[in-house]
Amino acid sequence: MNNSLRVAASTVLQLTALSIFGIYSYVSSQYNPLNYYWLAAVILIFLIGRFRSFQMAMFTCLVVLMAYGSIVIYRSLTMPDIEVGWNELIWLFAFPFGASMGGIRQFQEQSAESLLSFINLGSNYDATNQTPIIVDEDLDYMSGTAFMYKLEEEVLHALRERQKFYLVMVEIESYRDFKRLVGFDQGQLLLNSVAGWFKNFTPVARAQAGEAVLAGIIRDSEFDSLASVQTELDHQFYEYLLSRPRRESAVKIRLKYGSAVCPTDGLEAKTLMEKASNELLWNENE
Repeated sequence: MNNSLRVAASTVLQLTALSIFGIYSYVSSQYNPLNYYWLAAVILIFLIGRFRSFQMAMFTCLVVLMAYGSIVIYRSLTMPDIEVGWNELIWLFAFPFGASMGGIRQFQEQSAESLLSFINLGSNYDATNQTPIIVDEDLDYMSGTAFMYKLEEEVLHALRERQKFYLVMVEIESYRDFKRLVGFDQGQLLLNSVAGWFKNFTPVARAQAGEAVLAGIIRDSEFDSLASVQTELDHQFYEYLLSRPRRESAVKIRLKYGSAVCPTDGLEAKTLMEKASNELLWNENE
């Protein structure tokens, strides 16, 4: 199941669960008037998990459970005619269930982000020694999560319209060494320059898939050939290097390319990303 369908399915499940608790509270309120308060607590826990974090939702759930247990015990001791039964057990289950329902979205986003983890950034990222450089916001590059969702949508569009599209990846080889030599600001300038050139060839969507890895979606109707993209980017990259100080030539940086075609190379975002990133690795080995 692709990410778009997962989001739709989880939304339906969340609404269905809340509706069931709402109906139960309405039906049972005549005998258990406090159920409306418990329903409000479930909704509160759900919203915290949905819009804040699953950890915060579980903490809130723990507080609510302690308060709920204290009230149930107090009522059973002070009101002999009230017994602990199925109603209390249902709400005891409802609170953690609400936290889990609220946290589904967070888990889906983490899952989508994890699809990018198989990209081998090689020497382009050193989290222990350097701060990673991010493409400037003015260039309109999407986040990794949003890009994976968009990639899944393009798969559905390609199947529906019986068209194909290309996933193209560009990597600046030896970028970490270059950044160490020239500094953070010059490294930022180089990355933004390449991202700006690449933007001209990715009208559908583009994202930074690693510190020095850019990924873009190009539809078949807007795509001449991968060779023309590589030639144009290489030409602009070569002109950029000619304008740099001679000492920077001590690091041999170049552009590497990887691509995948949907539906030929796969019908899932992960498969397409693997195909394109594997080509980057083959280029590195060469």
